[in-house]
Amino acid sequence: MDADVLYHREVLQSPVQSPYESCFLPDRFYVPGEESVNLCVANGSLVDFRKPIDTVLRCDVQGESVGFFTLSPDISANLLQRGA
Repeated sequence: MDADVLYHREVLQSPVQSPYESCFLPDRFYVPGEESVNLCVANGSLVDFRKPIDTVLRCDVQGESVGFFTLSPDISANLLQRGA
């Protein structure tokens, strides 16, 4: 999670109590920009997670990451290998 974000403690309930190993909280009501880290979800899977999103991708859900998420061990390892 981002250390510089103020939040209500209930915000953490979704990723902590999620039945999924990985859980992201997107803000769907955002203005795309160069600074925001964006999420693109297609068919229930995260397909892009960066700034900015690849505009060619088709997303079912797209939004700005609010900085709170949990990651499965496989995804964590993949991100570490990429240097993300």
